[in-house]
Amino acid sequence: MNTVVGARENLPLLVQSRLSPTDAPRMAQDRLIHQWLPLRAGRAAVAWAPVWVPLVLIWQLTEGGLKPALKEQERLHAEEPAVLERNDRTASEYELLTAQRAAWDDSVFRERVRRSNARAEQEKHGDAE
Repeated sequence: MNTVVGARENLPLLVQSRLSPTDAPRMAQDRLIHQWLPLRAGRAAVAWAPVWVPLVLIWQLTEGGLKPALKEQERLHAEEPAVLERNDRTASEYELLTAQRAAWDDSVFRERVRRSNARAEQEKHGDAE
């Protein structure tokens, strides 16, 4: 290995060319900055938490809750006429069926229907002969 005669004779030639006596404190300082950098970043994140935590919550509410709810509202408004028409049709059918059930619960109505069916059968057999 090549060495230089003098105060720094034990250091390799490549290291001697890069280092100077004033570089040692700067290197130590660089090493300390790199060691403390994650801690400083963590402290900065905690210090700015009152700012970024509400921003993250607002973003989450907007993206996860508000936008899908607005899309669903638009979809429901588009389907509203079809649903109202189907509701009206079902309500009128329900009223008709309720009236028929009430009529069939009446014994007089049942007797009239029975006689009407019997008369229709007689006429049918009378016309066939």
